[in-house]
Amino acid sequence: MNQIEYVIEKLQENPTSRRAIASTWILPVDTKVNEVPCMMLDDFKIRDRKIHLTTLFRSHDFGGAYPANLYELSKLLEYVADRVGTEPGTITTINISAHIYNHDWDMVENVVKGTN
Repeated sequence: MNQIEYVIEKLQENPTSRRAIASTWILPVDTKVNEVPCMMLDDFKIRDRKIHLTTLFRSHDFGGAYPANLYELSKLLEYVADRVGTEPGTITTINISAHIYNHDWDMVENVVKGTN
């Protein structure tokens, strides 16, 4: 099932819908394998004529993956907003387990110091 199309259809039918949710987990598969999606849920809401995205991550690599994930989420939000006919709004990420791997600490420190 194309869940993004489902989200778009729900919001086109009812802009105040609270059911415009896409899930990345496939329970029959992801409960039996070791490599599972880190991003679990994308929730879209239209408020004040803008569409907002809230994303739940079970695990999130803030050193390596976070910037790329935010970029991709912004493109997803723009796509859905365009299809629904509204402006993109905010992106909120909820991170159950945010972490930075040891091999990324130097890069993160340079970013924080502004030397990167």
